[in-house]
Amino acid sequence: MNSSFAVFCDFQKSTAAVDCRGWTASSSLENNAKTRRLFSLAKRRMKRSVGAAAGASVHAHLERALASATKHQPHPNRPKPTLATKPTLSLEGNIAAGKSTMLRHLANEPNICPVHEPVGVWQSVGPSKTNLLHLFYSDPNRWAFTFQAYAFLSRAKAAASHVRDAQTPTSAAFMLERSLHSDKQCFAQNAYNNGLFQEVEMAIYDDFYSWILSETPSVQSDGFVYLRASPETCLCRSQKRARDEESALSLEYLHQLHSLHEGWLLPDGVAAAAQTGRSVSADGRPVLVLDCDVEFADDDELLRSMRDRIMEFVDELAPRASGH
Repeated sequence: MNSSFAVFCDFQKSTAAVDCRGWTASSSLENNAKTRRLFSLAKRRMKRSVGAAAGASVHAHLERALASATKHQPHPNRPKPTLATKPTLSLEGNIAAGKSTMLRHLANEPNICPVHEPVGVWQSVGPSKTNLLHLFYSDPNRWAFTFQAYAFLSRAKAAASHVRDAQTPTSAAFMLERSLHSDKQCFAQNAYNNGLFQEVEMAIYDDFYSWILSETPSVQSDGFVYLRASPETCLCRSQKRARDEESALSLEYLHQLHSLHEGWLLPDGVAAAAQTGRSVSADGRPVLVLDCDVEFADDDELLRSMRDRIMEFVDELAPRASGH
């Protein structure tokens, strides 16, 4: 099973689960028939494209996924889950800006439910455990759309899973390591800008982005914490952490992503945000801006100061979350 097909199967399985478990507005019994038609079409297409033997394997895989999904069919009138007063925030910033470090620190807070970026999922896709992240960095022209589609899917699954399962009353906020919004505004957009997405691929991405956010509003962010660091700082940190897939990471690529983050999270410019440490994103969400050019990973006092500012921001957004 090749990597593109493995991604397709995961997407198909997840879409069926979303449709049948009440995570969409149209979670009626009629949706089961629609899902079965989609699976039947997928099976026919896959048999033609991968051959009879592989097609039989596909048939079994999709049937198991459908059986699992429809087993838990909810009542047609079951409302979609909401976050109530629990806000969802995301740590945003360039590659190696310090998001993982900050999230590990915030995870010690009893009122934070951390949702880590699913990097491990990207590094082990399908039965062959293909490293899709490596494929993307080594040949972006071939793998950009496949990777970005799977990155979006895995982010959505991670966020929805935590929102659905985190029932403890002490979890006052969900903190995502990047959001679906930055996946589109920065990474997908950058791929399109560089010709790595064809126009039709961007249209497909936009379509499922809009659908997922419309049907599962609980995975949207109420606000963003922007860990702002220069591309030069990010490149230095990336080299220091020495992630194998990032060995080909270029300063030019980091500058491109930095520019997109700035335009999205600081639409009124850097000077305006520098005065208050606050901004409103281009899509209308509040932003807390933290200067992360300084080395904070081993500075306990600075980490505490940043944590306190983030927790104040969380408290401010709690009333806003009730509007989900």
